[in-house]
Amino acid sequence: MTAIQLCESVVDFFKSIGFTDAQIQSAVRNVPQILLADVEKTLKPKIQLLQELGITGSDLGRLLSTKAIILTRSVEKILKPCIEVLDKVLINGTDNGDWFRVLRRCDWVVTQIPSLETDS
Repeated sequence: MTAIQLCESVVDFFKSIGFTDAQIQSAVRNVPQILLADVEKTLKPKIQLLQELGITGSDLGRLLSTKAIILTRSVEKILKPCIEVLDKVLINGTDNGDWFRVLRRCDWVVTQIPSLETDS
């Protein structure tokens, strides 16, 4: 696949999940390398994880248009462990709507490698 085809597939994918043109432009402006991401291997797993947290539709577009850095993080090594830590510390089983607010305000939490030591 050529670079142009990759870019087109990424844009088409974002449109298919409801992103507006402005949201796509903002995400790409913030993290240009997402245009060269493999939709199936890289983007879809991250989008699915966010959707499982209840971040869908317009909230998904709003979140990733400003916090596209999330799409550059490993699902298994960074995103899931961070989400597990946040779930224990902040969310504590409450409504999934809180995930949108947490990730929108604190995107730095998914750019770090989490470590939560507990006295069990």
